[in-house]
Amino acid sequence: MRLLTRESKIPAGRTLWADSWRRLKRNKPAVVGLVFVLLVLFVGIFADFLAPASPTDQDLRARFARPGSPSKITRNGTYILGADQFGRDILSRIIYGARVSLTLAIVVEVITRIIGITVGSVAGYYGGWIDMAISRVLEVLMAFPDLLFYIGIRFALGSSLPVLILAFSAFGWAGTSRFVRGLVMQLKESEYVEAARAQGFSDARIIVRHILPNCLGPLIVSITLSIPGTIMGEAGLAFLGLGIQPPAPSWGNMIYDSRAYLRVAPFFGIWPGVALIVTVLAFNLFGDGLRDALDPRLKR
Repeated sequence: MRLLTRESKIPAGRTLWADSWRRLKRNKPAVVGLVFVLLVLFVGIFADFLAPASPTDQDLRARFARPGSPSKITRNGTYILGADQFGRDILSRIIYGARVSLTLAIVVEVITRIIGITVGSVAGYYGGWIDMAISRVLEVLMAFPDLLFYIGIRFALGSSLPVLILAFSAFGWAGTSRFVRGLVMQLKESEYVEAARAQGFSDARIIVRHILPNCLGPLIVSITLSIPGTIMGEAGLAFLGLGIQPPAPSWGNMIYDSRAYLRVAPFFGIWPGVALIVTVLAFNLFGDGLRDALDPRLKR
């Protein structure tokens, strides 16, 4: 990934962000990805208003009702995507599952980025024994099998959303620290950083006001590309029976529950699988496009 610096050439009369937005708009797959990302965010935020029913409402007489079947629990009187083994509306559970997946991914990203940026900035800026000590800690954390830690946390503390956030955040910041450390090491010798030192600015001000803003582009791209990894991680744990437990809905546990009914009601597992695939693909398309758009040295 190319590094953005203040020395990068941007067309006259344009800011970096305006030029990046122009590039992004010309990347059709990235725009499609952005539209789907915004749509999923909208669905997750307004799930209470968009869902036809509560995700836990049951009608055992409508078990495995086909898409379009009449419903007594939905506001529109129809199972748009069908019903599961307890007669719960699949569409409503998918909508609420979007909220669970996005809440997990966004909170984990905020926690890991705050810790990772702080630790990585200190290591990259000061170097020496501080960098060496932090780097050894990061190597140990990144060498530890994440899945074993998730399983240990799951059996020790349960499988609620806060526990999953803790499990994904505990080691997730190590990769961000190494990434930021590399960026800071390249930028700390820049002319504008040297000028800031000559003016007597404190190290904290130099890092926050002069170095980190120039890391913002690569960090934004990194976030958009790591969010789908967190979503897939939760779905993977749920598919193993280690994620959020029913009746709370998540795309992963819906797919997990559908395994025994694939021949009876294949749509039960298909719809949450489609939601998961489309969301992950949208974030990846948007992230790839954003990576290209934030590189001002690409000519388009």
